[in-house]
Amino acid sequence: MKMGIQRYIQLSMGMMGAVFIGISSYYFLDQRDKNASLLLDSLRSELVELSYVLAIKLDSYASIQQFDSKFSREAANDRFIDAFIIADEHQIFLSTDHYYNHIPSSDKVCESLRNVDPMIVLKKKYFKKQVVFYENNTMRVVYLYLIIDSDEVDDYLNSTMIEAMSLFAIVSLLLILLLFFVHKRYLIYPLELLRQFSYYQSKIPSAFHLTELEYIRSSLVQTFRRLEEERKELHALSRIDQLSGLLNRNALHDRSNWLIAEASREKSEFAVLFLDLDHFKDVNDSLGHKIGDTLLKSVAGYLQEVIRTEDFVARIGGDEFVVVINNYESHLELIQILQRLLDRIKEPFIVETNPIYVSASIGVVIYPKDGEDMATLLKHADIAMYEAKRKGRDQYHFFTQSLNQKVQEDIKLDKNLRSAIQNNEFKLYYQPKVDIKTGKIIASEALIRWFHPIEGMIPPDRFIPLCEHNGFIIPLGDWVLNEAAQQQVKWCKEGVCDLPISVNMSSKQFYDENFMDKFQAIIRTSGVEMSKIDIEITEYMLMENSDHNLSVMKALQEQGITISLDDFGTGYSSLSYLKKFPMNTLKIDKSFMDDFESEMGAIFIETIVNIGKTVGMSVVAEGVETREQVDFLEKIGCDTYQGYYCSKPIDADSFALLIQDYNG
Repeated sequence: MKMGIQRYIQLSMGMMGAVFIGISSYYFLDQRDKNASLLLDSLRSELVELSYVLAIKLDSYASIQQFDSKFSREAANDRFIDAFIIADEHQIFLSTDHYYNHIPSSDKVCESLRNVDPMIVLKKKYFKKQVVFYENNTMRVVYLYLIIDSDEVDDYLNSTMIEAMSLFAIVSLLLILLLFFVHKRYLIYPLELLRQFSYYQSKIPSAFHLTELEYIRSSLVQTFRRLEEERKELHALSRIDQLSGLLNRNALHDRSNWLIAEASREKSEFAVLFLDLDHFKDVNDSLGHKIGDTLLKSVAGYLQEVIRTEDFVARIGGDEFVVVINNYESHLELIQILQRLLDRIKEPFIVETNPIYVSASIGVVIYPKDGEDMATLLKHADIAMYEAKRKGRDQYHFFTQSLNQKVQEDIKLDKNLRSAIQNNEFKLYYQPKVDIKTGKIIASEALIRWFHPIEGMIPPDRFIPLCEHNGFIIPLGDWVLNEAAQQQVKWCKEGVCDLPISVNMSSKQFYDENFMDKFQAIIRTSGVEMSKIDIEITEYMLMENSDHNLSVMKALQEQGITISLDDFGTGYSSLSYLKKFPMNTLKIDKSFMDDFESEMGAIFIETIVNIGKTVGMSVVAEGVETREQVDFLEKIGCDTYQGYYCSKPIDADSFALLIQDYNG
């Protein structure tokens, strides 16, 4: 035993020495990596900010020289920046240090500061950023080079060496010596006695100096007795969701694997339901997570009440549940079970005297048609569930191969979207708005079109919902606003027209914390008059985050921007919106104009016109395609129409010709 302890002490000391060396090295390398990462972030921010300033303010190559003092000042104020260069592919337009008078070779340049090793700052001297600006509506490209001071960077990154040695060398060595004595006298020897006792359970060691070790000695016997019982309890806990009491993901896979084997032998089928609560996040945000957890427990109880004894339900995370339905007579019986689930969940939940109303979206897959293993079945059920949400929630949707194909197409479309703006694949078309009394075009609406080089024209209803889902709608909306503003100014300068342009806005753009800053920058850069821009929003934007949207709308109107309520009548059409929110124009949806010849359809249209007039708003009718519709609108006092009767959406050049025909 003495030899074993001695060897253990020696090994411990060796390990402590190795740990000391490792910690010292790790501390130095880790600190150097952190410093390099911070330095890289600083350089990235500097480069992005300055390139953004250039893109906004540049209007010609000649104007680059005006930034000499700014970039020289930036270089002088940052110890890590040696100089800046602005150049294109062939020549240098600006250099803050005359020593750098040649365009750097590509092997010395880092093209991007994103997703690169932070230690690139020790390997590269030049960092490059492309800057795009417009000179008389012609796109120009220059490159901003940031040149680092290599000596300063080396000193900065290697400065932690002395700190690491001073921090760990002396203190750690003294600590190791102290730990060696304490380790040997009060821990190693008692632990060896405990090891022998726990292994042989024969000789009971004498009392130890450490109270904790004495407690361990006295509790060993009880521990051995409880081990088997606790093992069984842990096995059960690993199979049960602690919040809801349902099966968890592990138990779901175990039971499903057994069920798959059984169904495979008997050539039978079973259904897997992926259930997700609609707007559960709103419950958590408004009432708190405690109420949300209680709601999940109630939902779990409801599900167990509805399903049959041969079925089972599991909670796999958050507000997501999986229900496995087995031995149903027909698909009709399965649909009845699905409907019972939806109806039961829609009943009010009383949680701490709060009546809570929720619904669910359910994706349905069938084994083996939709998958032969549980991972595939859950994946396809998840796809079907999101399709149910997309179609309005509070419903079920069966997975189909065409649905899976659509999801794959969406993934491909999402990848193509990322490069579409840079590749100039988007183009704005313009549809005129016509004054009903005079017959003249008085405004236009900018509508985006995507011309993919391989797929051809991709319709907006195909890619706009995807942009809303993946957040790309924010940069895309900024692009549309910028293009429309520049086109309005161009038409005005060319003497074509000086008419307002309407631009559609997404709710996600309003939620963007930088929305107002970007909006004002686009307006300022383009030079368009505020009164020539009209923002079109939908009723759903008024329902969500209404206080925030109200403040944004007021800020826009204070600057002279007009606001139109699009597709009025297709949503909730609450009159409280018209009273609460500042809007200038009401747009009647095309679906009403298609029904104008019926008595009820005509009444609805006239009612909307009267509502708009009563609250002091102008009214635009969308989807007008015949002379009879125009005559009807003139009769009831509608101001403006928009539709194929005048023109379909057309490109900017065609719109200019159309203006000449209509307005002379």
